[in-house]
Amino acid sequence: MRNQNYQSAKTGEKTVRKLCSLIIPVVMFLALCGIAPSAFAQEAFYQPPTTVELDEFRQDLDQTIQEVYQYREVFRQNRVVRDALEKKSRSNFSPAPAQLRQQLQQMNYDELTTLHKAFTTQFPEWREVPQTLSKIANKIGKTDKSKTITPNAITPDNCQDAFNAAPSFTDYAAAQAAAIAADGLQNVIPPPINFVATGVYIAAAEGALVAETLNNIYDRCSGDQALGNLQTSVDNLQNSQTDIINTVNASTSTIVNNDNTNKDTILNSVTSNTTTINNAITNAKTDIVNNDNTNKTAIISNAAGNTTTLTTAITAAQTNINNTAGANTLVVTNAVTNAQNTIVANDNANKTAIINNAAANTTTLNTAITAAKNELLANANANATAAANLLLRSQIEADLATESNGVKVAWYMTPTANGGHLDFVQSIVTQTLANIQAAGGSIGTAQSFLTKANQDKAAGNFKSAYDNYRKAYKAAAN
Repeated sequence: MRNQNYQSAKTGEKTVRKLCSLIIPVVMFLALCGIAPSAFAQEAFYQPPTTVELDEFRQDLDQTIQEVYQYREVFRQNRVVRDALEKKSRSNFSPAPAQLRQQLQQMNYDELTTLHKAFTTQFPEWREVPQTLSKIANKIGKTDKSKTITPNAITPDNCQDAFNAAPSFTDYAAAQAAAIAADGLQNVIPPPINFVATGVYIAAAEGALVAETLNNIYDRCSGDQALGNLQTSVDNLQNSQTDIINTVNASTSTIVNNDNTNKDTILNSVTSNTTTINNAITNAKTDIVNNDNTNKTAIISNAAGNTTTLTTAITAAQTNINNTAGANTLVVTNAVTNAQNTIVANDNANKTAIINNAAANTTTLNTAITAAKNELLANANANATAAANLLLRSQIEADLATESNGVKVAWYMTPTANGGHLDFVQSIVTQTLANIQAAGGSIGTAQSFLTKANQDKAAGNFKSAYDNYRKAYKAAAN
């Protein structure tokens, strides 16, 4: 029954982990979908970059391609990950990194402008993809400053390395979200220049596949390890029971042997006493006959008295012998009975203690499993909320950085009490000014705009308040 309870608990824990692996990417995807209003707003006010800015964009994109392909090579240095990628990856459809970089360098400025607009408005976080992949790559293959790869950081037979290498669900969700965004770019950018988005998409998708594979290894290893620990506890309990049985058997054997020894001693003593009495009678009879022959008259006159005395002495001796033997037999019998009662009582007490301890251990194990499950759910919910808040903050700051006469997102500007995020906007701008000043930077006239925005907000002029929050944010950031 205990093993069935354990298996049920482990099945529940794996189910929670599987649900997390499905829910978190969905939350990240929905969060990405929330970018759409801001992306359309950015596209509407998109300004074509200068040639200098396009050259910088080309250089940044080239560096990103080089880094994501380097992490793809790190993934393949691990045997378990390499096997999973060969089965599920779309790497056969991915262009070579050298070909990608060469084609990028050969693009004209019109083509670069198309790429720049798509990446800027539809996937503004594209520069963070290498960092997302590095968190996963560092857990399966360590690299030094010379980028020398240590292969096979884990193997299928080493569960402890699997525990050390398993990435978090946040790593998996970030890689999956990046893959979704990059996949969308393939449809936005016209061929044939969408090959860059294809390369980024495949690298991000492989990173998500690596994280999913390692989490599966973690699930298998953690279940095997916990089952092994439980089996060891059961073996120890069975060994303790065997020791108790052996002790009872040894004590019983000792008591029986001691009883047999006492019986033999008593019988030998009775035999010895009888022989001594018989010898004494024989000697007395001989002395009497000899004395009778010598003193016949005295013997005859004292025969009756001597006979009575001798008979009395013999009777007393026999009575004493019988009493002694009976008393010893009773003592031995009582000792055996007492020892037997003591052993039975001790065995019953040990049996009760073992049963109670097993029940207490079962309760403790169930409580620990329940607490771990609750902590896992609470942590997953907290991570999802933090990711959603961080994404919302980045979108609000992007809108605050736009031109003051640009179209505002009504959801951000509406008061919090009416379903908007004006309180969050106020908190972001206030914290931004404080952070810049703490770093030794100048905020210009931002404080006056912030004061005016707070006054408008308090007066209920939320549209004017949002305009002044924009001015304060840009004045501090410039």
